[in-house]
Amino acid sequence: MARLVADTLVDRGDGHWRADEELDLSARYEVRRVVELTFDVANVLNGPGVRYVSDRRYTIEYEEFGRRYVGGVRFTS
Repeated sequence: MARLVADTLVDRGDGHWRADEELDLSARYEVRRVVELTFDVANVLNGPGVRYVSDRRYTIEYEEFGRRYVGGVRFTS
């Protein structure tokens, strides 16, 4: 069975994830005592995930995830 070069190097423990900056935000607003509006943003900086082997010049994986937004209403009793 053929193996990819990147698979072989990662199996030997030479694979690394590049450091990235991540920022998530979360906001809540109480409309009334039992009603709350919510808003969340994940990956605000929209930085990529980069995996490399041995040296940063040898990228084996590059992923972009995009920002994610979630809003809602919470009811409590």
